[in-house]
Amino acid sequence: MTMGGNDLFEIAQDVAGGMSDEDAAAEVQKALDYYTEAMSWLTDEARFPAGISVIFANVYEYTDATGELGSCELAEQLGFGFSAPQLRPAYLWVSEAYMQMAVETQTDMIFMLEHFCGHGFFAGDPDNECYRGDDAETWFDATCIHPNPIGHEQIAEMFLAVIDT
Repeated sequence: MTMGGNDLFEIAQDVAGGMSDEDAAAEVQKALDYYTEAMSWLTDEARFPAGISVIFANVYEYTDATGELGSCELAEQLGFGFSAPQLRPAYLWVSEAYMQMAVETQTDMIFMLEHFCGHGFFAGDPDNECYRGDDAETWFDATCIHPNPIGHEQIAEMFLAVIDT
């Protein structure tokens, strides 16, 4: 499962609308608390005595670690053509919390943030820290926040790599 991308995106929109960084951090923590609760529910041996396998993913983003939400062609028209550099530490915070959840619940996590970095809307920028070369493809569609067919294929491959091991 993937979780959290829409939550972080909504919080970024709230920050652009005037929400304080402190209130945004509280909202991120609230979302993390919900995910922790969900993971506890899924891994509860009393609920699933035979156990279940859980594979979840950290949250990817399309700005290639820049926080420039307007980098997507339709961002302005879709209502989020603004800069939110505070997203970078939020994504890292959430990724670290997810990894801690995976350790605590003995579940598997795939690293979408790291894998997608360099395949966002700054894919062709050699000055970007995520740069993967001139031939790196963009893995996001025109909605800006969803993967295109290549991106979906990459996500499937990441999940299948864990399932197949």
